[in-house]
Amino acid sequence: MEQWKDRALRDAVHVDSRTQLPKDKKPAWFHWDGGGATVKGTERQLLQLLMRKPLFCASRMAISAYVDRLRNDHGAPITTYFYTNPETGGRYGVYALTKPIRLTERAKEYA
Repeated sequence: MEQWKDRALRDAVHVDSRTQLPKDKKPAWFHWDGGGATVKGTERQLLQLLMRKPLFCASRMAISAYVDRLRNDHGAPITTYFYTNPETGGRYGVYALTKPIRLTERAKEYA
């Protein structure tokens, strides 16, 4: 059976520009087992993209700060898987959700 870590690597996408992100930036409520948060702006766009596919940490659009805020400020279930390139020995990471997330358009009070 294929492990999620391996599938995350195979399915991961690079975020090269904002045009790859979902368009909607309005506040929305995201719910996951054990928590939830109202998220807006680029954080909302990245969370919606993570709901579809894992994301490479290194990208032309700096996404690490947004992912850190989603994890640390909102408690979003995002992990980082690290991989080593067997040919070069270089390491890289992939962000992936550890729990399913549901989006509800009706945002709760945004703090």
